Amino acid sequence: MKFRKSILLGITALSLGTVGIISQPTTSQAMSIYNPDNPFWLHSHWITTTKRIVVHKIKYMEPEYKSYQVASYVVPRGYHYKIYASATNYHWFFDSGKFKSNAHYMYVSNRHSHDWFRFGLH
Repeated sequence: MKFRKSILLGITALSLGTVGIISQPTTSQAMSIYNPDNPFWLHSHWITTTKRIVVHKIKYMEPEYKSYQVASYVVPRGYHYKIYASATNYHWFFDSGKFKSNAHYMYVSNRHSHDWFRFGLH
């Protein structure tokens, strides 16, 4: 009887452990710092550019499909800006200095990756 209980307990512990291992990567992927759904991006953060990037000035129209590009700017490596992420058509919004987004214009970078900046002022 003890043998049966210990095997049952072992199988239960193993199955619960396996469920935890399988579900853990999903949770950590969902909470990745670069995921726009992460609460980290509810406000903007300072970054330093590590690559030369192009920032587009977009005239915001309602509905959004009527929005259009007004100008493009090149941001050299080493500049500091505040950005925030979004899950919309544009991935990175700028929110400081020359590139201060407002109700009429937004400054965006369409780069999907995050390899062009580092957090903080460097």
